[in-house]
Amino acid sequence: MRWSLLLAGCTLILLCAAAVAQDESNPAVKHVPEFPRVLEGQIVDDQKQPIAGAVLKWGPRYPWNRKKLIEAQTDDNGEFRIETDYVGSQFSLQISAKGCCSTWGHNIVPGPKSNPTEMNISLAKDNPLTIHAVDENGSAVPGLTVVPLTPSNGVFSSFSSPTTPEQIPGHDEPVVTDENGVCRLEQLIPGPEPLQSIEQEEQRAKFNNAGWLRLNFVRDEDVVHYHQISRIEYHASHGDVTVVIPNRTLEYADDASVSTLHLQVIDTDGNPVPNYQATLRHRAQTWPVNNPEGRLAMENLRSSYRCQIRAFAVGYAPHFEYGIAKETSASDPVIITLQPHASLKVRLVDAATKAPITNVSVLTGVFRQRQRNYIEWSSFDEYADGHHSLEDVCRHTSDANGMLHVPEGIHPASLVIYHRGFSRRVILPVNRPEPDSDGVIEIPLQREAVIRGRIPEGSQFRELTDSISLSFQSNDGVDHMYERVDLDDKGEFEIHSLEGGSYHVTLMHSEGNVTYSCWSRKFEIEPGAATELEPGKLTGNFVFAGRTEPFTRVALTPTHHVEVSHLAVVSDVDGYFRIEGLQRGQFKAAMGVQLPNARILRMNPKVPEVIDLNGDLFIDYRAEEGETLPFFLSN
Repeated sequence: MRWSLLLAGCTLILLCAAAVAQDESNPAVKHVPEFPRVLEGQIVDDQKQPIAGAVLKWGPRYPWNRKKLIEAQTDDNGEFRIETDYVGSQFSLQISAKGCCSTWGHNIVPGPKSNPTEMNISLAKDNPLTIHAVDENGSAVPGLTVVPLTPSNGVFSSFSSPTTPEQIPGHDEPVVTDENGVCRLEQLIPGPEPLQSIEQEEQRAKFNNAGWLRLNFVRDEDVVHYHQISRIEYHASHGDVTVVIPNRTLEYADDASVSTLHLQVIDTDGNPVPNYQATLRHRAQTWPVNNPEGRLAMENLRSSYRCQIRAFAVGYAPHFEYGIAKETSASDPVIITLQPHASLKVRLVDAATKAPITNVSVLTGVFRQRQRNYIEWSSFDEYADGHHSLEDVCRHTSDANGMLHVPEGIHPASLVIYHRGFSRRVILPVNRPEPDSDGVIEIPLQREAVIRGRIPEGSQFRELTDSISLSFQSNDGVDHMYERVDLDDKGEFEIHSLEGGSYHVTLMHSEGNVTYSCWSRKFEIEPGAATELEPGKLTGNFVFAGRTEPFTRVALTPTHHVEVSHLAVVSDVDGYFRIEGLQRGQFKAAMGVQLPNARILRMNPKVPEVIDLNGDLFIDYRAEEGETLPFFLSN
């Protein structure tokens, strides 16, 4: 198995790929890949001279999925050898050397010891950049760590999303701007192509303005600014780039620049409102106030940050104002004036016993969407104005009588209830029960339903699955977006605080920034009880197996009514795949590679739309000699 990388132009060329096949005609034969896998070859410069001491790193492409990183260096002849048991579609080989441009290869498939993958790599001469970091006044900004990354290009659409920036190889040690705001970046990627001068203005502008390199400016582990160098800027800079850091981001990042924001809440007659709750936009925090003058000092806020402050008081409509901490004082606070408005009175009771439920955390807010209202249960504790689908977000806790007093204005509030031991509920204003004679709305909470399950050792989906996802079609007018639950070391999981009903339970597979389902089935969940599930179970007798490109997703969707509505596996390092336990019938088939920045599969055209399964089946979907299948390589 031989690869060649010619990296003066950053092009990865596949010269040859082959693997030792087993008996491909018998679906009963399980293919067992040979390990360890081996990468070997030579690193040379653009003059074809061997590079000694070049650093190579093999591992997952994205740091948040880094299972294991294998590092090697070239010898005096520029040669290297890497042996690994870790492979995958989102793995890459990073290459860096002093005096040369860095690069990497993606979607490389290491061969077995009996047929290792050989890579001959040529590194282009380095093209360092000098970076000047200045503020809006032109003053130098020292002490910023500058991190070079690949650019983020592309747009969000129905089939794509912007590419995720990746750190350039060879930049493990921080590069910090000096007292003059200057730093020098070396071992970057090769410079971009020359600018185009084509007549079509839109096409020319799109090409010339495309990003070449992204720079993250970091202080105290926070990215305070990023700048993307375009092709135009690169060619105009002659290796000397000045980046203006906005003053507001520098002030926000300066831990010493904090102040106290002073607030006073009054009614329309100018009288203080002594009891209220205050919140800040983008913060899941509540400040309870009990002050005869209606005053609050919110400490340790960014001095120059313009805050949106909300006040909630029983008997008044919520209202907000803006303020900047350093511009307030005890004698000159931000003043919020509240208009009188009736509050919502709610009593939470146990549906079975009618006893009040105390100490229940309830999230309240206004859904402003007309078409789609949703709740992200995984973010329940982080909900705040400006982050999610609710506005006028406030938190309440039921008292000893199960009572809540919820301030609301002309837009009535919805209630989001999440309390262990009871089912989750969302109460929209249109679904409120009728109030009693005292104006109190009584909301009964059902005891929780619990889902438990385990994917046993030996299951074909055990190694593939890393988390469980739920979907539930509620009749309350809200889309419920449940948290994904990771499997524990025994392959077990538990999801609590559910209501009874029909749920789709889906086994999820993740690698890098690509996630997709590998098994899905609908289950009826009994209210108020624990339901034991067997996820990943298939009850048929047939095997669908075959061979395609390595690490390809193979998905089947039954066209006939069966319990399991969708399933998928990933071909192994040699391209073999196998699905056991299928029933007789027709299946829609999909097979392809999921690109990191794409929302659709790059499909294999050799796969028929529908597969008739009347017995065990083995199909070879590999490319014929000279034929190109959509298997992507990127640099």
